[in-house]
Amino acid sequence: MTRIGGRLYPEPVASDEPRPDELGNWDFACRSHSDRVLAAFLERNVRPIFSRYAANSLDIIAVKSFSFGRIDLGTAPTLLPQARPPAPRSLVTREQQRGNGKDLDVHLSIQSRITIRSRASALQIIFSVTLILTLLASAAVATPVLGNYPNTSLSLSTDTTVTPDAAPTGTTCITVSTSTDFKGTFAGDRTTGVVRITDAHPAGSYTVTVTASDRDGATATKTFALTVTTLVTCQPVHFANAVNYTTGSVPNSVAVGDFNGDGKQDLVVADTGSDVVAILFGDGAGKFNSYPRLYLAGYNAQAVAVGDFNGDGKQDLAVPNRTVPDGTVSILLGKARGNFGLPLKFTGNIAPQSVVVGDFNKDSKQDLAVVQNSSPGSVSILLGDGRGRFGRPTNFSAGSNSDEIAIGDFNRDGNQDLAITSIFPNGIEVLLGDGTGRFAAPTTLPTSAPNSVAVGDFNGDGKQDIAASNSDAATVSVMLGDGAGNFSPATNFATDGISNAVAVGDFNGDGKQDLAVTGNVASKYNASILLGDGTGNFGAPMDFRVGDYPEDIAVGDFNGDGMQDLAVTNGSSGDISILLRDCPTD
Repeated sequence: MTRIGGRLYPEPVASDEPRPDELGNWDFACRSHSDRVLAAFLERNVRPIFSRYAANSLDIIAVKSFSFGRIDLGTAPTLLPQARPPAPRSLVTREQQRGNGKDLDVHLSIQSRITIRSRASALQIIFSVTLILTLLASAAVATPVLGNYPNTSLSLSTDTTVTPDAAPTGTTCITVSTSTDFKGTFAGDRTTGVVRITDAHPAGSYTVTVTASDRDGATATKTFALTVTTLVTCQPVHFANAVNYTTGSVPNSVAVGDFNGDGKQDLVVADTGSDVVAILFGDGAGKFNSYPRLYLAGYNAQAVAVGDFNGDGKQDLAVPNRTVPDGTVSILLGKARGNFGLPLKFTGNIAPQSVVVGDFNKDSKQDLAVVQNSSPGSVSILLGDGRGRFGRPTNFSAGSNSDEIAIGDFNRDGNQDLAITSIFPNGIEVLLGDGTGRFAAPTTLPTSAPNSVAVGDFNGDGKQDIAASNSDAATVSVMLGDGAGNFSPATNFATDGISNAVAVGDFNGDGKQDLAVTGNVASKYNASILLGDGTGNFGAPMDFRVGDYPEDIAVGDFNGDGMQDLAVTNGSSGDISILLRDCPTD
């Protein structure tokens, strides 16, 4: 209702949203009891629609005028049917062709005939609405534009932002990607173009690609060089006593992010027992909030992965839920100040156990790979649309009773591949991707009941290797890759207790990749560090006490000192242990 002169008038009722024909003429039918109500309605509703259609094809520089003209009378009491032709893209195309791709100032005067019939008075009032737009057309009208990014260097496992020399235009989504060797996270802001890098590791040089997309699928890309360096650290490797933070009843999985965008590393924990994800905000000095912020994820939340699924520069979450009979994957889109929206659930097959974020069809939109803990087993690929939604899963065989999954490029063809733990057959299943979202039949690398897998380069030959923690043996298996998708037989290295999870780091700052492993034996619960020698071999474990029954492990730099720290979920004690790398004085 609209109040005019003390009277309430009903809002005009529109037959259809106005749409232009190929020549830019508009027709729109609606009903109203008052021309003043109609004028307010047009200004509030119709004019923005005109502008939106124009903005889909051209950049609007200014709206010169919006006026009403003559009034005519009629008697028909019903609405006229209105056609709905396409937006006037052909007109822009012809102007572009005449200009041979050069920038042109195109002045369009769009005449709109708006027919109104009053049900009460049967008066037909025809307003002639003139909307004069000054538009800029060029050959790049439908193409997003990105600024240039400076080359960037930062220390191992630290964070930074990379700012372009100009904000993007014509962009609805930004994605950021690099080699699968990189284990940190990216997020690109579609408004400013700023790229946020969190927990950059391992050390090395990377080419980072920033891709901007518009609503019609047009893209633009820019690249910059990212160098991650390792600081010389004190010896021997040592961590301060663990500080534990309550996160729920059965914390199962942990990931590092920067969810409130303050440049300080945060943590997200998937809690299987309470069906939530817990957000712990870091203060940049190694401490986290004592009372985590909880978000409902779904039944039996198994794991969590961090991405930016709608390209808005805010980090999002993917959480597999082992619901019955059909499992789902919950997507929690990031909001301002570290908040998250309600979970959007997508089919995740039978028993989703773990999830990773990739780009399996090379369309610069983030996809998901979800491993199923079932027999027979499979991995489900959910292709993303760049707007926070995912398609139905496409399933590929991947062994049985799988727990974890990792992304690599094992044959160096530029297509993302997968490594998945399997109990039957007993080993790591390697699936080579073809770059279209499909995967070849798996090849099995025999190990001893693996329940976690990580990808690194343990002998420094530039070819990706695989490490797997073994649930029925106090060992971690290392398989060296040949760069063609093949691997050496597993070499086993002792750990203290049954190994639950494995992660890659460089804890002594020597430029050689090390392993961090969680394990337990005889009520002894540890995070163990195995230092690598750069040839693919690892030393004896150095143990550091954590909470009861450690499960997952993540590597970060929570106090910004350039040395890698650890976060470990503890399934029995319901908390997460933070171990800060330190330099003892005695």
